[in-house]
Amino acid sequence: MDTAEPLAASAAVPEAVAGAAPEPVAGATVAAEVPGALPADAGPAPRPRRLRGILRWTSAFLVFAAVAGGATVLTTLPDRRTLPGLGTESDGRHDYPALSVPPIVRSEFGDGTATRRLYDIRLVLLPRPKGALPDTTFPGRDGWLATEKYLSLYADPAPIAGVLRDHGLRHIAADAWRTSDGMRTEVYLLHFDSHEIASMYYRNKGSEALPVAVEKGEASYKPPEGFRKPTFTTLRGRLSEVPDAEGLFGRVAVIQSGDVVAVVLTRSPAGVSRVPFDQAVDLQAQLLG
Repeated sequence: MDTAEPLAASAAVPEAVAGAAPEPVAGATVAAEVPGALPADAGPAPRPRRLRGILRWTSAFLVFAAVAGGATVLTTLPDRRTLPGLGTESDGRHDYPALSVPPIVRSEFGDGTATRRLYDIRLVLLPRPKGALPDTTFPGRDGWLATEKYLSLYADPAPIAGVLRDHGLRHIAADAWRTSDGMRTEVYLLHFDSHEIASMYYRNKGSEALPVAVEKGEASYKPPEGFRKPTFTTLRGRLSEVPDAEGLFGRVAVIQSGDVVAVVLTRSPAGVSRVPFDQAVDLQAQLLG
């Protein structure tokens, strides 16, 4: 039996004990030596370059996405100048109150497009803009306009009176006001018994007869780009190129929607654009549609 190696190992023990360090204090933690390990007080290990590069590009991408998202939100917000009723100073439009449209009850006859409004049509009469001075000779939403007052718009009212009588006009809702720019606006809603009767009046006389304010008009009214004409709504109008005796320019639009024919008439001093007229026509059409 060869005992040389065990003895040698036993002999090495006293030498190791003789040169050993003092015993550790009780409760202290002794870390085993690991090849390549950092000293205990060396702090966190530095991140590899590749990881730092990935984090840097990821942060840059997130910042870019946030900025791009914010720019998209801003550029897709509607232009205030395209929203009726906001009253921007740049184009002269008027500031109307919030509008609401009651439901339309469809009739049981016709081809499906005929409509009868079973509610009070004064609910869809265009309200006055904020700050407008009302014409107290008009009933507004508090009453009905006398047919004779409506007929006074025309130089020869007799033919129109006969057509209104023959087509069974029920009543007229109307309002009028003047705004600070000197523009006078009059709105009339002629209510008939049905879509068909209103359409007959519109085709036979309603859209052809011109009020005195636009008798000298030579330009047909064309709604501006972006005009939101509702379904089953027809529209004609006339713009006066010549001022009247008071130096005012007349504009009129006739709208037929269901059992109602609406007339929007304005008279404006020189220098007032047609933007507020377009706005009034657009809003009244939306209320009817």
